[in-house]
Amino acid sequence: MKRVQLLAACGLLAAASVHAQVYAQGSQPGLQGTEDCRLAQRDLDAARSSIARNETEKRDQVNAAIAKANAACGSNTELLQPPAKTVQPIAAPNMPNAPTVITNCNANYCYDSQGGVFRKSSIPTC
Repeated sequence: MKRVQLLAACGLLAAASVHAQVYAQGSQPGLQGTEDCRLAQRDLDAARSSIARNETEKRDQVNAAIAKANAACGSNTELLQPPAKTVQPIAAPNMPNAPTVITNCNANYCYDSQGGVFRKSSIPTC
């Protein structure tokens, strides 16, 4: 009796092992060989090898084909992600080391000691 239980347990383990391998590959048993799955895989291969106007359009086409193949084959292939955007830090403007001194003014503008030009407001400040 123990031998029968042991063999039954081994048979269940073998079956579980086969199912685990199928799920590890990312597909459900029985869907991989269907006509819908084969057509979806063919469409995915075509999308991957197609020429698109730009990378965004190609990524969208391939992602649509991946989603179709995932649904038809029971797989779980991840979609393509857009490239990471790099953010360039904005440099702080160069601040003068010494304070500026207004050196002279005319009717509309004032000039400082470092070459800066300032437009006068309606109220004279110089």
